[in-house]
Amino acid sequence: MLPYLAILAFIPLAAIAFRPQYDKGIRILYCWIVFGMLAFLAMVRSSAVGIDTQQFVDAYRAIGEDPSFSFSTYRYEHGFTLLCRLLYQISPDSQLLLMVTGAFVVFSIGYTVYALSMDVALSAFLFVAMTNYTLYLNAMRQAIAIGFIMLGYCCFIRRKWIPAVFLLFCATEFHQSAWLLPLCLVMTLLAFTWRTLIFYVIATLVCFVGSAQVSALITSFLGKERLYDPTFMGANYFGALIRLLFTLTIVTLCFFYMPPQSRRSHGQCDVSQVVRLYQHILMLWLLFTAIGVRVEILGRLSYYFGAMVILIIPQALSKVSSPEKTYVSVGFGGVCLAYFLIIGIARPEWHGAIPYHADFEAVANVFKDIIC
Repeated sequence: MLPYLAILAFIPLAAIAFRPQYDKGIRILYCWIVFGMLAFLAMVRSSAVGIDTQQFVDAYRAIGEDPSFSFSTYRYEHGFTLLCRLLYQISPDSQLLLMVTGAFVVFSIGYTVYALSMDVALSAFLFVAMTNYTLYLNAMRQAIAIGFIMLGYCCFIRRKWIPAVFLLFCATEFHQSAWLLPLCLVMTLLAFTWRTLIFYVIATLVCFVGSAQVSALITSFLGKERLYDPTFMGANYFGALIRLLFTLTIVTLCFFYMPPQSRRSHGQCDVSQVVRLYQHILMLWLLFTAIGVRVEILGRLSYYFGAMVILIIPQALSKVSSPEKTYVSVGFGGVCLAYFLIIGIARPEWHGAIPYHADFEAVANVFKDIIC
């Protein structure tokens, strides 16, 4: 856990020293330093870091060594399968897969934070403290999809529709569940009122109480025996409740500073559209986290919305006056840090990123293959 705690300590200290909020050049430098450190840890990590990492390492070797390669042979999406096949031609060492995917995911998040965050230091801190970073070290395919989605969101905000659609399509080529995201974009056309909030709360309660029925319905629709391993969920049930409580706390605090509007504001179309989008994302994050307490596979859909929270919290605090904003930011950071420590100590097996192990020998082998 020490490498993560060291970075969590470095982020606010560097923010105090660099003050990235006042200069664009310093903002770029700060993001390069912080996310560069995170990318380095992701690239040199051992295959033992991340519960699912070994699965992807095995797939990398199987796909690369297959003499009669065919997409239909493997259960993975075409994008991930093709990536493994191409990288294997460069180096048979699976560390190359960890290096490429780790760099892409972290730097795509870093660019989004640089481009869109109201407070890059707070967003960077939340990225680690909310366990998003350790999650991405585990859920490789979905992390790549989230990286494409975040880049696509940058294009969407700038009204670059074609690149946004292309990046979303790329996301679906690494994880099919990424098709859920267009639904969220459609919701930005809908106003977010107190009535909308109440509807979301009721839907969340119904889905939480009736998660078994929701699972059975989806299972029968997909023609499967079950969606999840009940043994796994039994071992992680109370940990999932902790995550739900954490999500509820963050969502409540965000709505306290970014409440629904009784009427549509005039003259601030762009800002109100972003705020409406963020409000919908917060409630969808809570909804799927609640379902995920008992149906883990559906809970993974919350990862897409949780990725945006590192942008939403600074947005919610953007209208807070300066003295209060500092205290509130520290409060948000403290809640997230407490969550990180609880999960890291009580449920380190969740993501499998704690303890952290580096494999510099494998990294050296990759460079030998590239050079020689």
